[in-house]
Amino acid sequence: MSYFRLKWFVILLILIILGFYLTIITAAKYEWFGEKPQKQIFASVDTPFQREMQQFCTGIKVTPSGTWLVARDDSPNLSDDETSKSFNLNSLLPAKEADEYSNFMGMNREEPITYVSKLNNQGHFEEVARLQGIGCLVPILNSVLLLTDVNQGQQGYSKQTAVFRSDDQGRHWKIQNEGFFAPVQQQAWTIRPTAYKDNALWAWKDFPFEQPTEGLAANQPSGLYFSKDQGKSIETIMASAPLLLDITSLPDKANLNPDWKADDLGEIKAFITQTHDDHAILWVTQIFSQALTTGPFQVTTRVKLDRVNGKWIMGEVKRIQGLAIKKLAQNTQGKIITIQNQIDQDQDVIAELVPENLSWKIHGTLPHPFSPFNGSSYVYDIWITHDALLITTMSEHIAARILQPSTWRKPAGSGGTVSATAVFYSKDWGTSWQKLAIQGYLKVLGVEANSDQVFWVEGSVYENKKDSHIYSHQLK
Repeated sequence: MSYFRLKWFVILLILIILGFYLTIITAAKYEWFGEKPQKQIFASVDTPFQREMQQFCTGIKVTPSGTWLVARDDSPNLSDDETSKSFNLNSLLPAKEADEYSNFMGMNREEPITYVSKLNNQGHFEEVARLQGIGCLVPILNSVLLLTDVNQGQQGYSKQTAVFRSDDQGRHWKIQNEGFFAPVQQQAWTIRPTAYKDNALWAWKDFPFEQPTEGLAANQPSGLYFSKDQGKSIETIMASAPLLLDITSLPDKANLNPDWKADDLGEIKAFITQTHDDHAILWVTQIFSQALTTGPFQVTTRVKLDRVNGKWIMGEVKRIQGLAIKKLAQNTQGKIITIQNQIDQDQDVIAELVPENLSWKIHGTLPHPFSPFNGSSYVYDIWITHDALLITTMSEHIAARILQPSTWRKPAGSGGTVSATAVFYSKDWGTSWQKLAIQGYLKVLGVEANSDQVFWVEGSVYENKKDSHIYSHQLK
């Protein structure tokens, strides 16, 4: 081969590689490719605002007594939604408080609007209630609760925010005066209960704006609470030993940041799962991002609970250094899947609990849409069905340095990044993944756990106002 031909061959090869690279990155960024979801119509809505998803408290919940849809418009001043004909939950508040949240035209446009709808026999989501504020739906047997951020006013800030209840599938509503796990959180909507059969519920007390006051000593409140009557009355679970680790108590203090405060217990995440009528497991993860001069430190505390004479008792506390549990999901068959990380791992992994010895079986790493090039993922949401795992992700890719001359003299790993959202599912619990061509992580509304169906929509309310359908896709 002559020098001239070799030169053009090399140039052509470089252009092909560069074109392939740019195609992959562009496809990931704009969410091209992937398995095209089925457009099987699952249900319809009166207005696209009824299916508008946000990062929390929205989506479809399938229960034995009915299927619910909660949506929220966080920018109602930009919308042209009509005044609601459904029940105005704010009207149940004391008069002076209701006036602050609504006006004679209906809704005060300065607050988010929550839409609560129920699927009727004609396959249509009928809006049954609307709230000026944030609302999170909790189905319990034949009843539903709506946990909100709306102050009740007359008892002052110390009283828990309003909890609305319906016992007849949304036809009538009332305020649940006992609240919902009232001693756990003043802001009811921030409670994320874990259910087990019938009326049994668990809740962990978060401390988002202050240092924890529970879980610090044996024979003191642990921060975990149980209710057998839908959150009206609660049982305080006492700690058998300190659940939360004070990193300054570690024997080796050589690498401790001198500015670290002893009462700073890091970022705390707790996960509770009841595995039997009389047995449960609690995991509490702490992540200390700046406590050590050598880098982050993380630890997960595991404790088993047993119900003895009608009372929950904590067993021995075990600490697993280096482990951080970030997400946990359990299906109706009892399978427990987590997204977790070991301090020495570059990427988060999918791990399944082995019930016999409470160890973890690693199935694989998180997927990202930039493959075969580098990438890392953060999981927004995880759903587990009878036979499948579904996740929505935000992924990042460090762009090739050859395309960034300004980074050529900088350390490896520096330079610009490309981010992209994606939807993936796995039929082997995270060993392999298939990308779903659903554009936008907020376009997934939920799943039907026993039939492996995923519910999704096309476009947001501002992108596709004419589409009044919700679609279903069978995970194969």
